[in-house]
Amino acid sequence: MVVFAMVMTSISPLLVEITAVYKLSLSQSGFIFSANFIGFVIFIFIGGIVSDLLSKKTVLAVALVGFSFSLLIIQVIPNYMVLCLLMALIGGFGGILESLVSSLVYEMNPYNTSFCVNMTQVFFGIGALVGPILTSYALSKGVEWSACYTTAGIASAIVALLFMFVKIQDVKATENKIFFVKLKKLLIDKKFLLICVCIAFYTGAEIGCWGWMSTFVKDRLNFSLLESGVAVGVFWITMTLGRLLCGQFTFKYKPSNIIIALALSSSIITLVSGISTAKPVAWVVIIFLGLTYSSQWPLIVSYGGDYCGTSSGIIFSILVGSGGIGTTVVPYFMGVIGQITNVTFAMASPAVLLLFVGLIFIYMEKSSSKKAFNY
Repeated sequence: MVVFAMVMTSISPLLVEITAVYKLSLSQSGFIFSANFIGFVIFIFIGGIVSDLLSKKTVLAVALVGFSFSLLIIQVIPNYMVLCLLMALIGGFGGILESLVSSLVYEMNPYNTSFCVNMTQVFFGIGALVGPILTSYALSKGVEWSACYTTAGIASAIVALLFMFVKIQDVKATENKIFFVKLKKLLIDKKFLLICVCIAFYTGAEIGCWGWMSTFVKDRLNFSLLESGVAVGVFWITMTLGRLLCGQFTFKYKPSNIIIALALSSSIITLVSGISTAKPVAWVVIIFLGLTYSSQWPLIVSYGGDYCGTSSGIIFSILVGSGGIGTTVVPYFMGVIGQITNVTFAMASPAVLLLFVGLIFIYMEKSSSKKAFNY
């Protein structure tokens, strides 16, 4: 999770260099995110199905090797189109890693799933903090952007080797095979679909927020290259602190109430972020963005797992893959919005999606349909 997060969040400071090298428009830059998450969505469902039929450890090991290889060969890419293809592979193998790690942790810790799935995202936050800061520092010292990916590929290869020695006891594949019979019923279940919509809205908003952050603060607030990377790092510091804090809240409050509070407050802060014009104000806003975004993703995913009552790989692939759909669409359209209007409107636009997340959870909690899905 640490290595995956380092690669994922480093896209933000690297995007500035990639845009300059390939002379890309804002919409073309935005499509780099989309390519990454197109692969994320496609691979994640395949990985979920195969993990239920075989084993999570086997699929995780293959994904780690593929992730490492894709990063290592990025040095030899000849053009923008091949870069987009490799980004799709990196996103695809990374999506398998994130969904199956979440599924395994949920499966191994049935007594407090919200806390434990949230803790996996604390480790994600550590990587997400380290990645942009190290990448920005390397770029400021003249290191080529592709070399940053090569370094991450070496780190990922080491993790892949170590993972081979980890012993994991999977839920029997036969137990998960039974679920395919009931999958059609789940896909027309109103509450489950609303949970998936919330994950898509939230994840699209989050990726759009930190993904465009370096470009926004550099162009609008005159941040240096290093400062823009540090800004993303600060966002992830506060995200990680927020997740640690929300992990403790899960022992006292319903996860749905925590989600509602975070979603509504993050909507307001995101709107403010788009109209920030002074550096000191921007730093304060970035801190509150991290705190309010923090645990929405793990708590919503865990909420979906609790509703379905299963740790099935395909279920977690659907839940996490829904987020991939959001991240395929939202960052690209933020680039389009920025190109048509300006970067201010682009940065503020995810506020609408976060507002809907809060309102949907309020609706689901007040609705009479609170019965869990019958696995």
